[in-house]
Amino acid sequence: CYLCFLYLNLKNMFLVGIVDERNLKELYERWPNSLEAPGAVILHAQILKDEKKWDSSFNLYQYAIDNYINRLPLYGEVLAQQYDIALSVMEERRLEFLFGGYQVPEMAIPYFEKIIINGPKWIRAPEAMFNLGKCHQLAGAYEEAITAYLELNLIYPEHDLAEQALW
Repeated sequence: CYLCFLYLNLKNMFLVGIVDERNLKELYERWPNSLEAPGAVILHAQILKDEKKWDSSFNLYQYAIDNYINRLPLYGEVLAQQYDIALSVMEERRLEFLFGGYQVPEMAIPYFEKIIINGPKWIRAPEAMFNLGKCHQLAGAYEEAITAYLELNLIYPEHDLAEQALW
């Protein structure tokens, strides 16, 4: 089929390093019910992530979750990509040319919140909740940090981070 051919060509172009984002976007917007659409969305999100377009990439992964949740073969991998983006936003240094730069971890708060909502039973959900508390703590929002740490202890009491969150 034409869509299969288009998707495979786009995937090969991505692997080689020659990518046409416009065609990827056209594939999943024009034929959203095709079998190739979820893969095209994930591939496009990966391209944006590689270009360090964190917000666009995270939102595209979210689009895949919202629209293709039953057709994503590796749901945990999509959550892992979102988690990596959230960590990158949390740890990213801005304006490094001025006195070494600064970090704005509170920008990652909505990302971690969305990850926790998307995968409460996901294996790395406790880490996401711990990092959510850490972001609040670094931003000076201590009440929200305490709430996140307490939720971690209530929902995942056996996890290694639960003890660390109490301290």
